[in-house]
Amino acid sequence: IVEWVFADIGAMSAGAVSSGIYPTDSASQVLYLCEDSKTVFIFVEDEEQLDKVLSVRSRLPLLRKVVVIDTTGLQRFNDPQVISFEELCRQGRDYAKANPRAIEHRLDEIDPASVAILVYTSGTTGKPKGAMHSHKGLVYQMRALQSLLATTPEDERMCFLPLCHIAERSGGEFAAVLSGARLNFVEDPNTIAENVREVSPTFMIAV
Repeated sequence: IVEWVFADIGAMSAGAVSSGIYPTDSASQVLYLCEDSKTVFIFVEDEEQLDKVLSVRSRLPLLRKVVVIDTTGLQRFNDPQVISFEELCRQGRDYAKANPRAIEHRLDEIDPASVAILVYTSGTTGKPKGAMHSHKGLVYQMRALQSLLATTPEDERMCFLPLCHIAERSGGEFAAVLSGARLNFVEDPNTIAENVREVSPTFMIAV
C-alpha cells in the first residue's frame, strides 16, 4: 500500500533506520524483529496487525508510538500510544508549517554512509539477521539499475511483492522514486492477473 512507501521514505528522510515486517509474521516474530532493530515507532496496516504489536508491547520498552493506517473497527479504541496515520500526517503538516526548513535541515544532517534500511533474512539457518543498507549504497544500486533497465515518468510499474522484500523495496519502490515512474499496487495477491490487465504495466519485478 502506498502509505508503506510514505512511512518508509519519511523515516529515511528523518535520518531514522527503516525496517519492514511481513504481515504474515506472528506476534513472537514481531517481538523479535522489534527488539533486534530497537524499534521506537511502528506502522501497522490494520486492527489485525495492531493486535500483534499490543500483545507484545510490554516487552518493548523502547516503543514510543504505534501508527495505524486503516482504522476500520477502531473508532471506539483509545490508547495514548496509538495514533492513526491520518493524525500523524496532520501533526506533520502542522510541524512543517511552524518549521518550514525542518525537512531540509534533517536531510542535510544525514551521513550518506549511515544505515538507511534493515532487511531481515528469512531465518532458515537461525534467527533472522538484519542486513544493513546505507543511503549511498541504495542510491548506487538504483542508478545502476536505471542504467540497465531504464524507466521514465511515462512508465507504469506494478508492485505485487511485499515491500519489505528487498527485490520490491529496491527494484519497485526506490527505482520508481528515482525514475519518476508510476508505481501501482495490486489490490490483493489473488487479483494480480486482473490488475495486470487493468494497468498494463511496462515494468514488473518478480522472484
